[in-house]
Amino acid sequence: MKYLLDTQAWLWLDRHNILLVTPNGWVQNEHNREMRSPDELVAHELGWITYRRIPQERCEAAPQQFPNEVPGQSGR
Repeated sequence: MKYLLDTQAWLWLDRHNILLVTPNGWVQNEHNREMRSPDELVAHELGWITYRRIPQERCEAAPQQFPNEVPGQSGR
């Protein structure tokens, strides 16, 4: 059985993202158009994702777990 929106059904993805930064985090608005040809649209997807800022204390363990990702420091 072949699904209509199988990734093989379209040749390229026309993707647009808008990021809105807020005091509490940011919002991502996403528009995806899956195209088979310039004139043939297979699917159009809309998305809205909200990301919330977390307190800095919750991030303090990250440099120890991922030392190579800390700017200005080398874990090697």
